[in-house]
Amino acid sequence: MNIIKVAGMPDNFDLALAGDPHSGSCLTSTSGIKRMQDWVMSEKHRYLVLHGDMIEAIMCDDKRLDGTSITHRPSEQMKMAVKLWRPVCERILVLLEGNHEMKLWKYGNIAEDIARELGCAYGTYTSKIAYYDGKNRLMFKHYATHGHGQLVSNAKDPEQRVANMKAALKFRLKDMAGDCALMSMGHTHQLLVVPPSRRLFLYDDGTKIKQKYMSSTMVGSYIHEDERWYANTGSFYRQFAMGVSGYSEVRGYKPTELGYVRVAIRDRAIVDMSKEVV
Repeated sequence: MNIIKVAGMPDNFDLALAGDPHSGSCLTSTSGIKRMQDWVMSEKHRYLVLHGDMIEAIMCDDKRLDGTSITHRPSEQMKMAVKLWRPVCERILVLLEGNHEMKLWKYGNIAEDIARELGCAYGTYTSKIAYYDGKNRLMFKHYATHGHGQLVSNAKDPEQRVANMKAALKFRLKDMAGDCALMSMGHTHQLLVVPPSRRLFLYDDGTKIKQKYMSSTMVGSYIHEDERWYANTGSFYRQFAMGVSGYSEVRGYKPTELGYVRVAIRDRAIVDMSKEVV
């Protein structure tokens, strides 16, 4: 865990929440990564938070090795990752460690080495990121983690299935940091966005009944769980490629959307969050 202060942010900016590129596999969508990078670099105040699994990091004795999709050794994968993300390195605010890099802990801290090469903050597996404006005023806090497990639903209706996964995402993150308006995780390769509920409630002013929506105004050190923004950051790892059999294919994982999440901050507050399929 790291607590990271990002100072001097403008009142209006955008974040790309991304992760799981898995460099070193032929299943990595390099074109999708470059599309995201083009979006980031197309405006001055756009930034990245990367949620880990920067490389495939699968060794020859790993049960996930399929013999065809892994195109480079881990040491070469590190160089590939640095080269791939170098064009946007000045926009990367935090880079997290993923479970794939962690598998090779006995060879060193691969994610930290990649972050050092790129000149960005290393966030360990999980970080709390505090965004401050140019006057050193706190705008909001962001809980970012690589994540764990899977978000699954056996509902027959597709809308109910997605709703169940969104609820599971929220349930998994909500108790981890009560003072964070934004909570995000990677790992599952799902691309999900859960905005605040904005629930309507009634009250009176002594003479009349009035209505109002709940807001994310912090009470003490706690933001109500229904008033936060939640994201599962997707991946850039394809399930299928011609002529190879990746472990996602072999294990029968359901198809997932390749992409990342965009967050819009205006007047120092989060106003919108959307998924971007590449």
